[in-house]
Amino acid sequence: MSIAANPDGSYDIQTEGLDPWIGSRDLDAIYDPGVVFVLEFEYICVTGLDDLQIFYKTANTGFSPARRALLGPLPASSEFRKYAVEMDVQAPVWDAVYNKFRFDFGRLPGRSITVRNIVLRSLTPEEQAARLPKETVAIELNAGSTSGGLTASVLADGSYRLDTEGNDPWVGSVPVSDSYDPEVSYIIEFEYKTDFAYNQLEVFYGPVNPARRFDAPGFEPSFEWTSYAINTRLFTDGFAENDWRSFRFDFGKQEGDDGAKTVFVRNIRIRKPTEEEKQIELSSDKIRSRELNQALLDFVGNTFENAIDSVSVDSDSVRIEGVVPNNGGDLKLVEVPVESSFYDGGLFDVVATIEPGDSMFDISLPRFVAAEDRYLDRIYSRWAIASGDPEEGLTIVSDPFWASDVSAAAQWNLEEEKAISLKGMDGLTSATFGNFGDLTELGSHSMKINVLLNGVLSLAPTDLVHEFNGKEYYMKRGSVENLDRSVRACYESDQTVGFVLLVPLGIGDEELREVLVHPDASLGLYSMANMATEDGVEHYAAIIDFLAQRYLRPDAANGRVAYWIVHNEVNAHSSWTHAGLKPAALYTDIYQKSMRMVYYTARKYDPTAKVFATFTNDWNEKPGNGKESEFLSTEILAFLNLFSDRQGDFEWGIAWHSYPVGLANPKVWNDATAKTPLSFEAPVISPRNLEVIDAYVRQESVLYNGKKVRTVILSENGMSSNTDKNPNANETTQAAGVAYFWKKANRRLPAIETIHYHRWVDSPSEGGLSFGLWTTGDSGPQSFGEKKEAWYVWKAAGTEDEDTVFDPYLDLIGIEDWSEVHFDMPTEVTPYQVDFKLSGCPTDLDRVWVRFNGERKRPQPDGSLVFFNVASHIEQPYEIEVNGVVVHSDSLAIDSYRSLEFDLQAPYGLVVEGTGIGTNELFWVDASDFEDGYVVETLGDSGEFEVLAVLPADTEEFVHEGVEPGREYSYRVAPTAGGLVACRSEIAGAVASFIVAESGNDDRGRFSLTNNRIRTKFVLTNFADFDIPLEELSLRYWFSPEGAIIDSMKSFGLARRISSEKILTSVVELDADREGSSHYLEIGFGECVGIVPANGGSSPEIYTKVLNLSGRSLDERNDYSWRPSSTLELNANLGVYWNGVLVWGYEPL
Repeated sequence: MSIAANPDGSYDIQTEGLDPWIGSRDLDAIYDPGVVFVLEFEYICVTGLDDLQIFYKTANTGFSPARRALLGPLPASSEFRKYAVEMDVQAPVWDAVYNKFRFDFGRLPGRSITVRNIVLRSLTPEEQAARLPKETVAIELNAGSTSGGLTASVLADGSYRLDTEGNDPWVGSVPVSDSYDPEVSYIIEFEYKTDFAYNQLEVFYGPVNPARRFDAPGFEPSFEWTSYAINTRLFTDGFAENDWRSFRFDFGKQEGDDGAKTVFVRNIRIRKPTEEEKQIELSSDKIRSRELNQALLDFVGNTFENAIDSVSVDSDSVRIEGVVPNNGGDLKLVEVPVESSFYDGGLFDVVATIEPGDSMFDISLPRFVAAEDRYLDRIYSRWAIASGDPEEGLTIVSDPFWASDVSAAAQWNLEEEKAISLKGMDGLTSATFGNFGDLTELGSHSMKINVLLNGVLSLAPTDLVHEFNGKEYYMKRGSVENLDRSVRACYESDQTVGFVLLVPLGIGDEELREVLVHPDASLGLYSMANMATEDGVEHYAAIIDFLAQRYLRPDAANGRVAYWIVHNEVNAHSSWTHAGLKPAALYTDIYQKSMRMVYYTARKYDPTAKVFATFTNDWNEKPGNGKESEFLSTEILAFLNLFSDRQGDFEWGIAWHSYPVGLANPKVWNDATAKTPLSFEAPVISPRNLEVIDAYVRQESVLYNGKKVRTVILSENGMSSNTDKNPNANETTQAAGVAYFWKKANRRLPAIETIHYHRWVDSPSEGGLSFGLWTTGDSGPQSFGEKKEAWYVWKAAGTEDEDTVFDPYLDLIGIEDWSEVHFDMPTEVTPYQVDFKLSGCPTDLDRVWVRFNGERKRPQPDGSLVFFNVASHIEQPYEIEVNGVVVHSDSLAIDSYRSLEFDLQAPYGLVVEGTGIGTNELFWVDASDFEDGYVVETLGDSGEFEVLAVLPADTEEFVHEGVEPGREYSYRVAPTAGGLVACRSEIAGAVASFIVAESGNDDRGRFSLTNNRIRTKFVLTNFADFDIPLEELSLRYWFSPEGAIIDSMKSFGLARRISSEKILTSVVELDADREGSSHYLEIGFGECVGIVPANGGSSPEIYTKVLNLSGRSLDERNDYSWRPSSTLELNANLGVYWNGVLVWGYEPL
């Protein structure tokens, strides 16, 4: 820029370059900036200037974009023309004595301008009068102030033609010269016509600042001039703070794929609302939501003496327990459905009266209740204590309480599933499935899959029908089968799967949209699930039930889902999970409803299912650089913790999106310390300060049920390689960022379980952010081109090649060792794994429950249980109960991995013997510490075990009298405590005696203790009511041959009316000596040798002989089965077998 001073005090200025400017001399005068704020000069400029900006500074500061007035084009003038700027309005801040100014005369070279009489002064009387507020003020657009994606033209009739393309086209305004009162005039209105639809209008007010903007709904095509009005009060509170003079309008968001568009705009103005608009405002979602939010805050600010302590749900019932210290007799238990609110006089039903005078209550109700066309499942209900007369209105006098224990409602006993490593991906779709093998080559161990709920549910009949609570719902087979293929492939390749549940805002089917989309949602791409209507809640639950039942089967026929991410980035709700203009507390209450619906539904099948709340990388600042309408992650989590503490906890975790601070800049190690400090006050949690999110969930105040560390998954994280978007980005810096990220998290931050890298392949719809490990191919937006450098980094992560591949990036990051990126942040607890191994309860494992780690779980069939994320440094009590009997309890101090074994003390060694006709005798060994006694159960005719006897403590035998001869009986025995049955023994059984054996010594007067033979006679008697063929029977006579070898012994048998060759005898040597025996004589019968008649009939006398051919003596006195008398008598030391089953006698031990 060149400048020449003229004799008349004016200056001739010639612009050069693209940023011509000139500074003023310092002002020496002291002035009051509240009075002196009009900067005025006169000028001649034949061509006019495309832009004028004025910077200003104090003596102690430099020029800064934070202190400049953006004034737009300077009109052409061939004569001196006055130009005045009211800096208190048109500059972002005017609050000090500014002593130096800088004038930026356009952005083009070769322009001539002459200026004179530059002064800083107070208002003239005329200007003061002009500043009186007007009810309607015009807004002019600045055609020279646009983004690269918008070209603005001023047409002859004063309207504007705006040609837009790309993802963020915008145009600024000329500063508004007229004053207005934003408390009176706050409607922004214009007319438009266009052939195209715009999905959103974003409006900035005042100097451009992310904190002063709001998103308004888009508009549809219109071929005629159509009015578009925005009530700013419904979108922002900041508009009322000032009579803002500059504006920016962003036409459409992320519409780059839609191509070029044109919209015509005219008559842009700020005006008063009409009476109709005022009424709409008063009944609007925002005003109504503010009232509800205040009612909610007032309610949770109460401290109630009455409380519901627990709500437990099993397959058939709901049990509600609570305390009412001062029960005056008018207290009721009420049920609050999901779609109702408890804090605004919402609907609820009285289900029971709490007995007057009782200070505690325990009420059980049926779980399912009939509705008009289905059953209502009370697993989803909230419960509260109310006082008053139902006819006159009830008052809630306790916190509402959701189901707190649904473990007994789980249909299947699935183990908690964990990924093998942190390494995971996202981006598996039907379009990318063909490259599935690449995931296994990368070594991915987890996959995040987006599920569009409108792609699953059909309101029209289909051939895929799901029954839920007695009603049929229809699902879209094609979408479901695509999902099957992906989930099954992941399961078969050891990749855990997480579903992201999404409800698109723009569902084309209006009827389906009404069911699924929250009725107040209007902004962004996705909606909160419809928690506002009974129909919405019903269908949402039905979809989740279908998915849970399909992907949580024990046989994993369709694969398995390990966790459920509910919606997307709720702190940036106006873009990703909209539910209307809700304040944070009310929004979080709606969100917890959606999360709990998923949680309770999934836990009906998987007792370890977890749900995740999802967030951007913005922690203690609002997304979009502080966009007013968004939420802090910390405030949503604070309310989520509060509601969990006051209304019953459920196992939610955090799905964090740990992008760099600048999405386009992969040099995440350079993220500003001010943005990413190691502090819970950090504005952002990026990979640089990833320790913060791990430390957050390791606070005692955040633990699930005060015991278990909540899980963190990094569910969306990527580094861009697009140099055009950021000069720091290229494939090498992307790869270095990925390596840095892995080294920050892997095996260091124990609460973090998974990193889902985003994306698998570049996407052209992400605004130039090239996060992919692959470039995009030529055959479509999800096709695969070439592997990037980061692909090889991610493949090496967690393998033996990790250091070889990663270490070359140390220099780029500016470190010598990876330990230099590991920061220390204090934590309160550390999560550990604790394994339980239960034994000594062979028949009742399905009735064993272990309470530990804030959980209640059943063991697996082998008696094992695994508890993950057990918090250290706090008391961790456990209870092991069987059928309600606590068999073990204690408290653990956890500071490392633990493996614990427990004997559940079931009786063992149960033996049943038929000791005589009509009696069975039971023997067992006492293993328990209980003193109450024992219960003996027998299998009844119904197929169920029935109590046979209750016995005193220390009993180890029982005689069952009156048994039917020949009937098979099954028994089990268990100790009792407090009237409850503990672990039962294994089942033992016997056929009740119906064959008895008598024996006698048959030495026939030649008896000697030292002869070399054993002679015995037998008779079998049958007390059953059926004949028994002898060929089905066998006998065993146990003896000890005093060292004789088996080859030297010979056996014989004979009986009247039976041919001797039909009596089959043999001597069998035992594997080990038993009581009084090392051998036995086996006596059997050939075919068709006769019967033992029924009802007391006997066999012929049977005579046997065992002969020791070596001549050595066989001393019978110590033989187990020997009887000295020659007279036949009952001998229980003989074994009689019917078809191989012992039906008489006792075998030697």
